[in-house]
Amino acid sequence: MGRILSLAAVVFCVGIIVGSSVDGPLFLYQEYIRTGPRWGFTDGDSNVVIPAEYLLASSFHEGLAWVLISRDYTGDKYGFIDRKGELVIEGGWEDVGDFSEGLAPFKEDGKWGFIGRDGQTAIEPQYGWVSAFSDNRAIFRMRDRRKGLLAFGFIDKAGNTIVPDRYDYAEVFSEGRAIFRRDSLYGFINDKGIEVIPNTYTAAHSFSEGLAAVRDTLGKWGFIDTTGNPAIDFIFDDARPFSEGIACCSEEDLWGFVGKNGKFLFKAIYLDATEFSEGLCAVRIDSTVWGYVDTKGKKMVTPAYDIALPFKDGVGTVFEEDDRGNLNGKYINENGYRIDFMGFIPKRERYRVAVLPGKILPYEGENID
Repeated sequence: MGRILSLAAVVFCVGIIVGSSVDGPLFLYQEYIRTGPRWGFTDGDSNVVIPAEYLLASSFHEGLAWVLISRDYTGDKYGFIDRKGELVIEGGWEDVGDFSEGLAPFKEDGKWGFIGRDGQTAIEPQYGWVSAFSDNRAIFRMRDRRKGLLAFGFIDKAGNTIVPDRYDYAEVFSEGRAIFRRDSLYGFINDKGIEVIPNTYTAAHSFSEGLAAVRDTLGKWGFIDTTGNPAIDFIFDDARPFSEGIACCSEEDLWGFVGKNGKFLFKAIYLDATEFSEGLCAVRIDSTVWGYVDTKGKKMVTPAYDIALPFKDGVGTVFEEDDRGNLNGKYINENGYRIDFMGFIPKRERYRVAVLPGKILPYEGENID
């Protein structure tokens, strides 16, 4: 499949929260009370901004964050809060997603639809699953009852079907192109649903900085432009998308940093690598744990973590895993010093950290009918 499930490349609902507030970024924190752990938000100085009173909480998107209000024998109930901590959309849905382009996914009676910022239904729940909107398009997923297989298509913000559910896999739009898979091969469509790059690749990543990493039928990775023309030769064993002008690529089981001229900036030496953010990249050097290096390979944060998320606003979110599969998270600065404790994530909630940015498949236990 055209996605990476590398531990250091995961995204979790408890990452750094970025919003347009004079108070600056907010950070999730966890506090234990008599009835169990609860989540709230602090500022950059560890001052409590929103008290820890939610069973689960997400990062803020477009000024709103989803929160799990209650959980009992009737099921989960979600809503949305603003940056003041006020419950502005009570909802009570079975599940929700982040706001993007003015709409957020919600699940009701086992089906997914979309709400607007006023909490009103914008697109009726009718799909087996939906992605967030990107480039004015969202993926919907249904099950082909005849074949018993999942099928993916695209809708617009009015709920009109742009591409019927004819693909066996798809990813959200990025830079005017979206990945599709048919007959085990990957290609790209445009926002009209036209297949502008034929499905001739055995794996693919979304476009980033004008280029997409794709794998040919010989098993080698290279990069193409938005017209489908080769931009960087197919010489790599594996490749990640470009970020900040650099792509992490592997050669002979070792990872390094490649510029847009297709050449390594220096010899590939890492056991694994993700992508750059704020001049830092999470890498594995000599063990199963992750640290951070800069574009010259200088070690900035000593490898010590089982999960290392991209830096944002000068802060990285990292996790250590215990013997039972639970995660302990904290925030660090670019020198690796702990800024604050983030929280404890039980194994049963780990599915929420199992997907890369832009990747749309849910955890394996989700009902996908």
